[in-house]
Amino acid sequence: MKLRQKFKQETTRALKLLKPPPKLDVSEWADAHRYLARGTSAEAGKFSCDRLPYQREPMQSLTDPTAAGVVLMMGAQMGKTEILLNAIGYFIDAQPSPMLVVYPTLDVARKFSTKKLAPMVAESPRIAGRVRDPRTRDSGNTILSKEFRGGSLVLAGSNSPASLRQLSCRVVVQDEIDSYEPSAGAEGDPCTLADARAMNFHDAVLVKASTPTIRGASRIEAAYEDSDCRQWHCPCPYCGEFQVLKWAQVKWPEGNPEEAYYLCEHCEREISELERVQMVLAGKWIAQHPERRVRGYHLSGLNRIMGRKKQFASYLHEFVVQFLDAKHSGRENLKVWTNTFLAETWEEQGERISLTTAMERAEDYKTDPLPEGVGVLTAAVDVQKDRLEFEVMGWGIAEESWGILRGAIH
Repeated sequence: MKLRQKFKQETTRALKLLKPPPKLDVSEWADAHRYLARGTSAEAGKFSCDRLPYQREPMQSLTDPTAAGVVLMMGAQMGKTEILLNAIGYFIDAQPSPMLVVYPTLDVARKFSTKKLAPMVAESPRIAGRVRDPRTRDSGNTILSKEFRGGSLVLAGSNSPASLRQLSCRVVVQDEIDSYEPSAGAEGDPCTLADARAMNFHDAVLVKASTPTIRGASRIEAAYEDSDCRQWHCPCPYCGEFQVLKWAQVKWPEGNPEEAYYLCEHCEREISELERVQMVLAGKWIAQHPERRVRGYHLSGLNRIMGRKKQFASYLHEFVVQFLDAKHSGRENLKVWTNTFLAETWEEQGERISLTTAMERAEDYKTDPLPEGVGVLTAAVDVQKDRLEFEVMGWGIAEESWGILRGAIH
């Protein structure tokens, strides 16, 4: 009887060893196995997506076969780096794969490796034994290169074309892409070079993340606008209408930022700080272009619900003080606030020509004879494949000009 019972116990234990591990997405893996290292996070200990629910879906998209890529355009300190770290941990443990992680420079990549990646590996038992300490003799690991069973991790700088070549990687993570050099040496756009490393993988995982910079020159803005453009929509506690939190709806009495509140754009009820936090926790991602395959996530600092400074009465109080400080400190500080808090691009102000004013100055005139003010005629010719396109211009005092004749000679 005892022998039969022991046999049954041993059989049960053997079957448990043969049982395949549960199939997890990145968010489930992080909830189960990720630990936040002390000194690298405001709240050390077990990671949980429930603390910042807007992190869950971007992580789920990383392993969603219907997603062609993930774009994260987020404000500073909104959990973007934790999403990237969770992705790296997942592809070390659950789906071991060759990975490339790109930062603006090699120095920034080294800093990420020592200050963020190494503590994450050391504090998370699930992966601590898979990536050996680079100080161990014959470990096969350095600060910029990690090897583990079934895969590898290379950290590169966008300014180093050599580090973006001769690699074949399933997972390509690019962070702070708005700080990349325009070209990796003489070899072209570093984002395109990095993505090309995953060309041979049918299940490639492509991630681009950054806070935005200048409108028209921002890589992350361009990538986001080509995506399905998801925004975090929060329900009003009074009318229940979902809305994206906007700076224009933050109100405060003149000279009293500590009394700041949020105004619902639908029912125009005043929403307190506690109610704003509850709105964020109850939010959901909504895509503006659901037919597109690249998942794009935009999130501003108005959704921050962790890390309030003790000298402020509320998060909204802190937000308003930061805005007023930036506004009164000059254009450059306001630009930083716009990029890092609102997660929006900054549009440089310059002189613009009013179309209405220009049309008001237009006038009809005859070219035979020439207008009285014409003193010089010039002809410009453009050579096309089958013709010469030409234009004759008349010029007067102070560079006043008239179009005289244009045509084509085939």
